[in-house]
Amino acid sequence: MKTYKEIILEQIDFKKFYADYGFTLNSKNHKCCFHDDSNPSLSINEANGLFKCHACDKKGSIFDWYMLHHNVDFKEAIKQIADKYNIELPKSKSNKKQNSEKEELTAELIETCHKNLPEEIRTYLNNRGIPDQLINKYKLGWWNCYGKTWIVIPIKDKNGKHTLLKLRRNPMEENKNDN
Repeated sequence: MKTYKEIILEQIDFKKFYADYGFTLNSKNHKCCFHDDSNPSLSINEANGLFKCHACDKKGSIFDWYMLHHNVDFKEAIKQIADKYNIELPKSKSNKKQNSEKEELTAELIETCHKNLPEEIRTYLNNRGIPDQLINKYKLGWWNCYGKTWIVIPIKDKNGKHTLLKLRRNPMEENKNDN
């Protein structure tokens, strides 16, 4: 099975991609848009879409270009390039299954951490203005990882699914030396 990157590279027109940023690939060197370039120092390979600026040393593929130009990560660059150039990317069935298993594991972990919340930490949270009702509603918990104990704060995405566990140091150990 081909990667999304391979699918895009097979289908994209490099001339069109760079033309959308004001470059024609029939000239040898261009002014680099990543720095103040008074002497054209950017070269773009028409055959494979790779670019390199000989002044600022920025280089890479169209994905690197897109990430630099739009300040996005690789995953977002893949998605946006595919959308912009009408390249259909296959949906991954295995990713859906993995996400479902991950959600179940996260829910189980959140519940386990919540049940492990020590009374002294619950009191600490109450003294910080967090009543038991909110502790239970948001499933604040307790976890031992990275060689330390942590308050666990489950974070939900806009769809209501837990996507992150925020860790807060054990307040009883905060003043201890971390050596």
